[in-house]
Amino acid sequence: MDKIKNASEATEKAVSFLMEKYPLRGRIARPIKTARENDLWVVEFNIGIARVLIATIKIDAVSGEILEYNIPPVGEIQLTS
Repeated sequence: MDKIKNASEATEKAVSFLMEKYPLRGRIARPIKTARENDLWVVEFNIGIARVLIATIKIDAVSGEILEYNIPPVGEIQLTS
């Protein structure tokens, strides 16, 4: 039985993680995409203020554990197309 059952729960878990580890970025994070890939939820946020900065958090659907995350530094420039 999956602990994280839907995209809403995955997004909530990811926001909680952001608020715990990166409170300032967690407050401005805007969800872009939440998708399930087999037993993994992948949640993407825009955490930029003046430009787009994409944070990605991967969550195990069965255990609810954060498996991997990528939070770009504030000074890093990301190009989007």
